[in-house]
Amino acid sequence: MESKKQMLKIALTGGLAAGKTLAAKTLADLGAYIIDADIVAREVTAEPEVADRIRQAFGERYFDKDGKLNRRKLGKYVFADPQRVKLLNSLLHPLIKQKIQDQLDCLQLPVVFVVAPLLIESGMVDMFDRVWTIASKPEIRIKRAIRRDNISRRRAYNILRNQATEQQRAEIASVVINNEDGEDEFIAQIKNHYRDLTRELGLT
Repeated sequence: MESKKQMLKIALTGGLAAGKTLAAKTLADLGAYIIDADIVAREVTAEPEVADRIRQAFGERYFDKDGKLNRRKLGKYVFADPQRVKLLNSLLHPLIKQKIQDQLDCLQLPVVFVVAPLLIESGMVDMFDRVWTIASKPEIRIKRAIRRDNISRRRAYNILRNQATEQQRAEIASVVINNEDGEDEFIAQIKNHYRDLTRELGLT
């Protein structure tokens, strides 16, 4: 009997405003299966017991009158202090990690990508066979975040300083995709890397 081929698990990571959303969309358009850790995080924080833990740690003021977490308001408060970031991460990262693992366990595919912005910070590196990281200078990413999210430079900097560095991500990367030379060039790199991957796996 032919043995079952192991599913290749690839983490797609990058810092604030690196281009993860566009990269994931491009991969999905090419036929890749995508799990997005940000979507998983939203599902986790919507669970009543998790919301209660967040209330206990940070207070009721970060929830609206319907009991829904205001992620933007909480984020602004949390990212101003590394200790608050550490506390929130300790509450959420194990749950997010487990939920992603549960989803992976249910799949039988040649390859799956997990968009994981906080791959290193959440301790999920060992879950994956390979890491694709998106790289661009911090100053470029800060400007993108300000424009995209309508946030202050200070807020963007606060988020950035609580994330892994470009060097830390590069050190664990199987593939580094540069995103400093325009959208068309960025998309072309992703397509080339995915084409090489499908050839390697015998999918094309």
